[in-house]
Amino acid sequence: PTGDTVIRISATAFSGSDRLLTISIPSTIKTIDTGAFRGCDKLVSINVDTDNSVYCSVGGVLFSEDKSVLVCYPQNRTGNYYLIPKDIKSISAYAFEGVKNLKKI
Repeated sequence: PTGDTVIRISATAFSGSDRLLTISIPSTIKTIDTGAFRGCDKLVSINVDTDNSVYCSVGGVLFSEDKSVLVCYPQNRTGNYYLIPKDIKSISAYAFEGVKNLKKI
C-alpha cells in the first residue's frame, strides 16, 4: 500500500458537513475526537469496520468497542425513541447534540 494510514478523526474533521449522510469508519481509526461529527445535521448512520479494535456501531450509532461508551448518535437517525443500552457507563460530550428526531431517550 502507498500513502499514510489515517488513525485519528480530529474534532473538526466533519464538523458542520451539511451533505454527509453516512460515514464508514475503517479499522485503522484509533481515536475520534469529541465533536468530530458536530453539526452534521443530515447524518443518518455511522458504520464501523468490524476489524476496528477501538470502536463499533450498533444500528448506526457509534460506541466504544466494548460498548461501554456511547460516542455519537447521528443527528438525523430515524426514530423518535432511543433506549440507551444497559452496559453504557458514559456518554461522550455532544453525543446527542442537534439530534432532530428523538423525542424520548
